[in-house]
Amino acid sequence: MRAGDIMTTRVVTIDEHATLAYAAHLLGPDPESALHVVDASGRLVGIVTATHLLDRIRALLNTIDLASTGWDSVSDTMTSPVLAVGADTDITHIVAALTDRDARTCTVPVVDGFTPIGAVTRLDLVRALSEGTPPPPPKRSA
Repeated sequence: MRAGDIMTTRVVTIDEHATLAYAAHLLGPDPESALHVVDASGRLVGIVTATHLLDRIRALLNTIDLASTGWDSVSDTMTSPVLAVGADTDITHIVAALTDRDARTCTVPVVDGFTPIGAVTRLDLVRALSEGTPPPPPKRSA
């Protein structure tokens, strides 16, 4: 099974210089997703998730009076370099990336060259790996 077989093809990109307020707006309808951060030529340069935004907000709350400052930009918060895979990547590599305890994302972008074409989430992996697996028998009550 390959990344292209299970990836989500809905890709939401954001410019690396966009504000975090705009990133929060884009993530609002689907906080479990990730934003693919691209440069002016559309090349993937990072990834931003709700976890990134929450970490940045917490840091700002501890150090700065939010009333006196604007939001930072996405490029100040994103993970970069970002682990991305091609559509032909075997999912065993994606499983390893998404189960890494130090991973700050729940999404691995799928790219064609450097252009985002999809993403594989933890949920995509669970669904793909559980297809065809029969459900466990019901527990018997004693």
